[in-house]
Amino acid sequence: MLKNIQPNYIHYPFGVQESLALDVPVRIQSDDPVYSFLEAIERINLAKYFAPVRSNNSSSHDRVMLLRVILFSYMTSRKNISLRELESLCRTDCRFLYLSNYEMPSHQAFKRVLDILQEGAIDDIFFELSHHIAVDLMCIDPHVQFVDGTKIEANAHKNSFVYKKRIVNSRKKLYLSTSALLSEINSFFGYDYPLRDEYQSWDLFYVCQYLMEVMVQTDTQICYGIGHRKSSIQRYYDSLLKMALKLMEYEEWLYTLGNRNSCSKTDLDATFMATKWDYYNQNGVTRPCYN
Repeated sequence: MLKNIQPNYIHYPFGVQESLALDVPVRIQSDDPVYSFLEAIERINLAKYFAPVRSNNSSSHDRVMLLRVILFSYMTSRKNISLRELESLCRTDCRFLYLSNYEMPSHQAFKRVLDILQEGAIDDIFFELSHHIAVDLMCIDPHVQFVDGTKIEANAHKNSFVYKKRIVNSRKKLYLSTSALLSEINSFFGYDYPLRDEYQSWDLFYVCQYLMEVMVQTDTQICYGIGHRKSSIQRYYDSLLKMALKLMEYEEWLYTLGNRNSCSKTDLDATFMATKWDYYNQNGVTRPCYN
């Protein structure tokens, strides 16, 4: 009988035991998003979104299956996943193995499917999928609009503030300045323009037009720039025209705001709201959002 001549012999069982492969769905948790994805997409005919292309390859993968895998990757990934990463997931991720029927397609197979998709197919699939989830699964009437106060941040410049309260306060100050200027014009030229608590921009433009006609009839030289001295009527004209333009700007913004208290200059539909605080924004700064 042979004996072990090594007194400190240690056995390292590094071998892997072979076993029959279990069904992949058994390894997927019951609350995994893949089941919700399949439930939402089961009634959508994805085949109609492919362009009619003839292929003589009898061993090619099913186009619908490949598109289903691509859509699920869009759902689970927070970034634009590459085709090679998608190929790797179909070999290592049990969810993608389940969706691809264990076929393990290559990145070229996914590229060929994307090439024969019709133009705008992804957007059409999204709208059809949203309608199916809302109407068929959630039983929501699409003709009724539900408002729950959700604030969605707009893609607008953060510093393009337009606040209704500021415009109203500035307009009040402009009314006082306009009355003072019209009072000076009346006393200097002997005019009788009425002084009011509130003005419209067209009222000021009417006075500006009359002053311009007077300067034209009297051959008053209109000059601008350094080294030129303006006449008295031109100084009054320029000041009143500046007020009229500013008042017209206030009227346009108030008309755009309507019943809202604020909006963004770069996105007129957005309203500045106090969104939820996060780790980097705990000072209550408002952001342009949609309600």
